[in-house]
Amino acid sequence: MPPISLDPQQARATASVFDGGKGSIEGELSRMMSSVSEVTSTWSGQSRQQFESRWEEWSQRLRTMMDELQNLANGLRREAEEFESVDRSFNA
Repeated sequence: MPPISLDPQQARATASVFDGGKGSIEGELSRMMSSVSEVTSTWSGQSRQQFESRWEEWSQRLRTMMDELQNLANGLRREAEEFESVDRSFNA
């Protein structure tokens, strides 16, 4: 069985990249939501309803993806902590 290894610093750095990406996505989503609000304020009819339905579905999928990205970042941090904890127990 191959040895198990992880560079905790690299894992945390990757988690931070994920955090930054999530923050960027959140910022862009906020800007898009503002823009959608502006365009729909003067739009009426069935096409608006169709657009709003599609927009809501899409934005919900994006929010789900952001949650998954946060879960990945948190998982990397947990793994880094576990590896460091095991390393400390062997070096104690």
